[in-house]
Amino acid sequence: MATKSFAKKQKDRRVTDLINSICKRVATASEDRTLSAELQSHINHDFPIPHSAALVAHATVLDGHGTQLWNLATRMRHGDGVSARPEAAETICLLRVFALLLLHTSHQCMRHTGKSRTPNGAPEQELRVLKVATKAARFCLDNAQIGLCQKVVEYAADYVGEGAVIDTTVSDGLGCNNKDRGLLQQLSTEYYILRTTIAWRQGRLDLAEHMYKKAATSGEVLAEKQADLLFEIGKDLLKGKDFVLATKWLERALNALAEQEIEKLGPDAGELKLGIVHSLVRALIGVKNTESKVKAWDMVNLLENDFGNKMVTLLLRLELLAEADPFDAEEYFTALLRLMRTVLLTETNFQSIMHHVHELKDHQSSELACKALDEFIVTRLCEPTSTKWLEKATITRIWIGTSGTTDEVAFLPLSKNCDSIAQNYANPFSAQATHAAQTVSVHLS
Repeated sequence: MATKSFAKKQKDRRVTDLINSICKRVATASEDRTLSAELQSHINHDFPIPHSAALVAHATVLDGHGTQLWNLATRMRHGDGVSARPEAAETICLLRVFALLLLHTSHQCMRHTGKSRTPNGAPEQELRVLKVATKAARFCLDNAQIGLCQKVVEYAADYVGEGAVIDTTVSDGLGCNNKDRGLLQQLSTEYYILRTTIAWRQGRLDLAEHMYKKAATSGEVLAEKQADLLFEIGKDLLKGKDFVLATKWLERALNALAEQEIEKLGPDAGELKLGIVHSLVRALIGVKNTESKVKAWDMVNLLENDFGNKMVTLLLRLELLAEADPFDAEEYFTALLRLMRTVLLTETNFQSIMHHVHELKDHQSSELACKALDEFIVTRLCEPTSTKWLEKATITRIWIGTSGTTDEVAFLPLSKNCDSIAQNYANPFSAQATHAAQTVSVHLS
């Protein structure tokens, strides 16, 4: 028995010495290249630490060391004279996890002495550890440290759900008051969002489904965090062309925002909603059934009501119209004109517009494609800063207007368009555009 007691004391002393050593190394040696490997080894092999009388006696010391390491990791993250190097992210993750394990161990020790709560019985320490756990897990996840994140949530599980160490059933005297209960619900939701994310990153959509349902029913929803996660899952499925599952997760993302009052959402919620609906419409188009098409149109109409003539809404309308059977050339033409009149001209946007002009031509609507180009050229492209786009659009206009016809009457609109360009644009065209004009002259002669 004496030998066993001596061994425990020796291990307790090693743990204390280790913590002191790490604190000194982090505080004084930002270029310590062996620290990450050592922290990883200690995290994997030294925790959980078995309870002993000596360890319980050091509970407050453990808490102090955990807090110190956490603060050092925070300074490293912000580059406060410790380390501003991007490659330090792994070390910061390890430090945060190690700090959490110390705080968790300290709390377990305090529970044995009945000192883990304030005098009125509020679960202050439990909530603190859970808050640190969710922050550590989120930081690990953001830095692609999935294994560390998994370890963190395993420890956090002691504080969430059935069998948790926090008593939420008492509102008077001892236990959670309403403020504590609200914080616990918020942290619990964050915990389940993290578990959902880990499962998805590990390719376990079945487990992600299970954790999502727990997050959705665990009280006050962290709407934007949850919506952002569900959006990422939906986009990933959309990228893999699993349109049915993508629709399911993207609808959940949209619902997570729709269930909240607008004024309670952050300033980025509008753009997040726009991105979700954009991906959802593309997923619904990919499903290719009547019900999904109706839903897609409902989504586009919702976008137009909320965001007006934003490019993304106009492009989605064009995409839906292109999939319609029968194809409505007039409606497509009208939607294309809206895009041409309102979009900010960049190379990418110009290429997108020209793609839809070709789409109109490919649906046997060359006349409408030419009319759209005529307006686009005269109203948007006759500017000195738009020379390359003007020339490309004019060449395309010539090609579409002269393809498959020798009827001189068909060339009259093209001739008028060239006259309009000459009146509104003073600079000469390049050799390529001039050659295209000469080709027209040959056809007209």
